[in-house]
Amino acid sequence: HFYLLNKGAEKITLEIVDILGKNIKTVSLNKKRKGEQFLLDVSELENGIYFYKIVMDNKQTISGKITIEK
Repeated sequence: HFYLLNKGAEKITLEIVDILGKNIKTVSLNKKRKGEQFLLDVSELENGIYFYKIVMDNKQTISGKITIEK
């Protein structure tokens, strides 16, 4: 599972891509309250390395790497 805490953004988009850059999943998390926590189920992803990008209010971007091992 993947958790994200909303610190006040009105529009949040989460993108997950594989190691080749192919978009695997895009989720819009709009109109959530400040302090609300989001849970994204990534259990359907195969073992491997993925990258995520979180865009908040079309400006602030957070990115990182996820390793899935089952």
